[in-house]
Amino acid sequence: MVWSVCLLGEGVDGVTQRIDLLALGSIPSPNDIDEIGVTQTTGRRLLWELQQAVVTLQEAALRAAAKERTATTSDLTLKDYRLRKVQTLFGTVSLRVPRLVNQGRIESVLPTSCGARSTREFDDLRNKLSVWLCRKLFELFLCLTMWQQFVFEGHRRREQNHD
Repeated sequence: MVWSVCLLGEGVDGVTQRIDLLALGSIPSPNDIDEIGVTQTTGRRLLWELQQAVVTLQEAALRAAAKERTATTSDLTLKDYRLRKVQTLFGTVSLRVPRLVNQGRIESVLPTSCGARSTREFDDLRNKLSVWLCRKLFELFLCLTMWQQFVFEGHRRREQNHD
């Protein structure tokens, strides 16, 4: 038997949509304890494929929202689709976000805070890494300072003993 991982979407009208994510192939009996489960590479690829599929669905929803807004508002027209790249924990994802024009003013269907180009999870991870790195650099600075003081004291004692 061949196994695969997919997303199944069921619409309100009963229409089912299927997105294939990853073909796992046949899953044999493991010969060793190390063969149980999926490898880290396969797990990462699966999560990246899942993320890409969700982003594709979100992109389609943004297109539909833009179409609906332009149909209901007379002064609103579709300007273009702006390519956005967002850094996430599983890699960079790209999507085209519709931009609308209302009396010369550009509006986005997707509101962003301060032009952010990354997700909250990525920002949190980056902040934790920054704190950790600052702490390690501070510890290194303290060690170097103590070492310099130790060397300076040793040098001063040798001079005093030499005199």
